[in-house]
Amino acid sequence: MRNTGDKRITRPGIFGLSLAVALQDRNYKVTVFDRSQYDENGYDPAADGVQAASVDHNKIFRASYGTKLHYQRLAIEARKAWVLEDDKHGFSEQSDLSNDQRIFVGSGMLRVQPSDVLGALEKETLANMERDGLRDTQFVKSKPEDRRRAEQLGWKDKLLDFEIPQSSPASTYEAVLDSLAGFVRCSNACAYYQQIAADKGVEFHHTRELSSGCLQVG
Repeated sequence: MRNTGDKRITRPGIFGLSLAVALQDRNYKVTVFDRSQYDENGYDPAADGVQAASVDHNKIFRASYGTKLHYQRLAIEARKAWVLEDDKHGFSEQSDLSNDQRIFVGSGMLRVQPSDVLGALEKETLANMERDGLRDTQFVKSKPEDRRRAEQLGWKDKLLDFEIPQSSPASTYEAVLDSLAGFVRCSNACAYYQQIAADKGVEFHHTRELSSGCLQVG
């Protein structure tokens, strides 16, 4: 460490990398130490010695958090950031979903309920989505107006019916299609932000002698 004023922040996955960028932008001198050889393996999740939780093929993205409105708002803020980064490289939300260079894929997510009615968490989520003016991004399977809107917006084929076994009369599980949801290609994101950080002057040191990873801020 340079002096007693230096600070260390552990686990430089996507959170650490984005923090490194933010601190460097604020004129801090940032050095990243990590025992994983990300400089060689490019954050490949199949490589030996991968530790960061962020390093994976993909992770589900959602903004459905029931009463936790602050989580919902943070998720929407993060989603906008991912979409903006993809947009810089010519990828829109309507781009080919199979393109593996994208960071965020807005594939949507069907949240199937355990019965033929909405659970408490879904009701709370829908209320908060409406509070933030996002209710039109959610499609409740049993609501005709939501089904019509899903058809108009190209989401109809993802509003699937699943029969409840041995139900009499026959019925299907209730479900909510969340068009804001999708998945983030985590390793792509890590490699991308590592390059941004390096271009901004963040120093990286990869050595197996470390017990874990950390940021050093001077």
